[in-house]
Amino acid sequence: MTDGYGCSVSFFRAKGSAQVLADLEAADFADWERPYLRIWGADPGVTDVFVASDGGEFLPNEENALQRSRPHEVRQFSTVEFYTKAQYKHSTICVQNWKMRSQVLDVEQNIVTSKAINLRSARLFITGMLASMERLLTFYDQRFTKLRFRRFVKNQQTLSELANVFITGGQKYDQITAEQKSRQIAEHQRRSQSSSMENVQTE
Repeated sequence: MTDGYGCSVSFFRAKGSAQVLADLEAADFADWERPYLRIWGADPGVTDVFVASDGGEFLPNEENALQRSRPHEVRQFSTVEFYTKAQYKHSTICVQNWKMRSQVLDVEQNIVTSKAINLRSARLFITGMLASMERLLTFYDQRFTKLRFRRFVKNQQTLSELANVFITGGQKYDQITAEQKSRQIAEHQRRSQSSSMENVQTE
């Protein structure tokens, strides 16, 4: 519907499928897959993007099961951690500093809102935008294009890291860090060189 100046559009959400997925059983997996199967429960939220738990492997009906069971494991990825790694706050601070130095923030605040309910408010908005258009176009230059691209890259990297933390534990829950691995490799190379030198001296 429209009155010549604005329009209203109705949006409808598609109804989800009522079909329920069948529960998986042990026979649904191949023999080579079963040693790698671990049942995880994931809980999304506001404070945390997700908190996942595998529940351990405690079998109370078996003798000495508590000593032989694998310990309970929890993995989580907080909202603060996500926004920090994606550098959302850093990019927002950069834009605010640019606007304050160029005094564009005051120009934008003085423009009447575009949410007009009558013709007079719409005219005030258009007049304000036309008066400030040249300055705004000069301000929003290639810096913002590069900043949006960096934000997109960081967002994709953070989503990839989030998936790795949930599926494999990632570097966050890796028992051996990358630095420790490099030290182990260097130590192994040093020992190999020492043993080869000793063999040469013996010969």
